[in-house]
Amino acid sequence: MAQYILRDLDDTLWTRFRRRAGLDGWHLQGIFRQFMEDYAAGRITLSAGAPPRPTMGTWYLTCPNGDQTTRGFTKASAKAWLESGETTMPCEKCGAAVPISPADRATLESWTTTPDPPTR
Repeated sequence: MAQYILRDLDDTLWTRFRRRAGLDGWHLQGIFRQFMEDYAAGRITLSAGAPPRPTMGTWYLTCPNGDQTTRGFTKASAKAWLESGETTMPCEKCGAAVPISPADRATLESWTTTPDPPTR
């Protein structure tokens, strides 16, 4: 079964979410599963419209030497990198090869293949 990671969540929102789950007696995985089932079946609608999909992304990397660096990319540049078969990215600070995990490659591939929503 696939595993998914939620990143860059607001700490306050995450705390409120967990607190509410506890009060209602829900395990977090159960909430996500039920939400996904109800949303997929059309039983619930979200209160806000869909946000625009990002056209650029940022990858935060730590190289073997401990340097912190970021790499910006677009869907096109990410797709080109994935198609190259590379498994590392050079650190922009020291040039060392930074290994990219299979999970991070899968996340990047998912982003590059997700179609943008139609404009309204």
